[in-house]
Amino acid sequence: MGKNRRRTKGTGSVYTRRDGRVVGEYDVNGKTRYIYGRDEGEVADRVAEAIKQRDDGIDSENMTVAGYMDRWLTAIRDTVRVGTWKQYEMIVRLHIKPALGNVKPI
Repeated sequence: MGKNRRRTKGTGSVYTRRDGRVVGEYDVNGKTRYIYGRDEGEVADRVAEAIKQRDDGIDSENMTVAGYMDRWLTAIRDTVRVGTWKQYEMIVRLHIKPALGNVKPI
């Protein structure tokens, strides 16, 4: 008998379609998500990163605009000048969050 080659649940899968495109699949909250690419290695890496983000709780599906803007501000803090970041933070705090903060993107 051969080895058990079945992967554990939740690790996603990568396969090649008849048309040559490579597809990666993984589940988020019971829904299947797909990632497409030309190379199995690339798609496998992208699926692994998506699963890592899902497991770390970074779930853009249930995130509000306010949560997304907070993540965005944190991500860009070291990539822009201090004055620029302060302006962005002020715009988000005074205008975007009060108007759209509780909205979930489609």
